[in-house]
Amino acid sequence: MGQIVRMPKLGLTMTEGTILRWLKKEGEEVRQGEPLLEIETDKVNLEEEAPASGILRKILAPEGSVVEVGKEIAVIAEKDEPLPELGEAGGPNALLKARADVSGTEDQPVLDETDARDDEMAGKIKASPAAKRVAREHGVDLRMVTPTGPDGRIVEKDVLAFVESRKVRATPVAKKIAQEKGIDLSLIEKPEGGRITKRDVMEAVEAASSAKQEYSVIPWTGMRKAISEKMTKSKKEIPHFYLTLEVDMSKVLELREKLAPKVQEM
Repeated sequence: MGQIVRMPKLGLTMTEGTILRWLKKEGEEVRQGEPLLEIETDKVNLEEEAPASGILRKILAPEGSVVEVGKEIAVIAEKDEPLPELGEAGGPNALLKARADVSGTEDQPVLDETDARDDEMAGKIKASPAAKRVAREHGVDLRMVTPTGPDGRIVEKDVLAFVESRKVRATPVAKKIAQEKGIDLSLIEKPEGGRITKRDVMEAVEAASSAKQEYSVIPWTGMRKAISEKMTKSKKEIPHFYLTLEVDMSKVLELREKLAPKVQEM
């Protein structure tokens, strides 16, 4: 039976944690004790180690999810080993809801081979497990890929061809300038088959510099959230008093006026 990975309790006051980054992908081999994911608490960011060796068969909580302590977040098992039963927090509905909350959509999650066969029977997108894996790695929506496999099935080469067609084409000089100036080449529009040139990048730099950003949004998570909650609680519940002190600086100002000419002559 596989090993269920749960959100660990990394502090005495910790009740939930945010999954910042999975260091392993579904289907990859993991070893007990090696870093598996990065978790943000209300105080620090920590890497959590894999509790067992095997294959990361299921990720139940995607990056960006806020998960209560003790809830299931992943399953580690051997390739042909049956998966353990999951509670309500780790069931299929929770998986769909968690991924929809993070992405803002209800895209069909990438499932294993058994689920893929079920999808075909339900009349959904037909794609091989390898095609789904490549699509997940490159963030490709399978509905945009033209299938060439048997019975209208999307195969791995179809996804790779789609990824290649979407790659940004730019001259070496344009790539270098874009990297130095922090310009995302994918945001520069060019006719299909056209290459981004130095001039295109410089125009993007000018446009970015002219557009003034009035404000920036900082996520209210982790330490910022803990500090604000504690300060608000302190202000509400603890009596406050304030001290003031007056200082006569007239002698200091007189001394400054006397020394200023001498300092300027030095």
